[in-house]
Amino acid sequence: MTYNKQPIGGLVALLIGIFSVAAQVGAAPPAKERAPVSFPTPAKVQQAVSQYLDGLAKREETDLLSSGDVTPLFGVLGYLGWDMTKQTRAGIESRLLKDSDWLVRTLRSRKGTRFMRDMSSFPGGYDRLDRMRQNPQGKKELQGLINSPGGAALIEYLTTTKQGRRTGAQLSSPRGGGKFNTPTNRLYTKADVSELIKQLHAAEAAQRLQATSVHTSRSTRSKPARSKSTRSKPSRSLQEQRPPTESTSAPVED
Repeated sequence: MTYNKQPIGGLVALLIGIFSVAAQVGAAPPAKERAPVSFPTPAKVQQAVSQYLDGLAKREETDLLSSGDVTPLFGVLGYLGWDMTKQTRAGIESRLLKDSDWLVRTLRSRKGTRFMRDMSSFPGGYDRLDRMRQNPQGKKELQGLINSPGGAALIEYLTTTKQGRRTGAQLSSPRGGGKFNTPTNRLYTKADVSELIKQLHAAEAAQRLQATSVHTSRSTRSKPARSKSTRSKPSRSLQEQRPPTESTSAPVED
């Protein structure tokens, strides 16, 4: 039996070719770099915020939000071209209740959700609940309101009537747990989050505009002024040295 002998060099070249083709086939395509995005307009930001908040599952317009509901919104805004600083993000998160907060867990129970949606339309209702649960017996009292059929009526009384506000002032004593009628400065609802994002965007847009104006003015001042180039007229002596031009007219005959 005879074998076709192939030169060693040709065999090596063949193997190298096979492996290079296999590597190219199996290699992942290079990732496309995302083109830089300009700072978004207020209309784009508000549209993105509204679409995101409206898409939250099981969160009606006046339901209580928590940090887990809002944190992914930072990524949405970053994709639009607005990368918030860590300080800005932390400031927003500090004003949101955590997912594990007692008030959040309580109002997301079956009875708590019904109570929440009965009282959420009252002005400052969430602030009152937040203040109430800080009292010595506040959590127990609030749980009793949630379990009773007409519990939301007390929140309506405290937030919409003069007598209710007087009662809140009495609860604002040191024994009552603090400033009961004073807003807590927290973000509770979609409207709260949307309004804050709007204000932060307007502030950063103004800062960017001011920084651009300063940079433009500095660049203008740093450019040297262009001097007007003037052509030097020939001197009189040079003009006199030029030979007279020959006349092309025909001579006059006598």
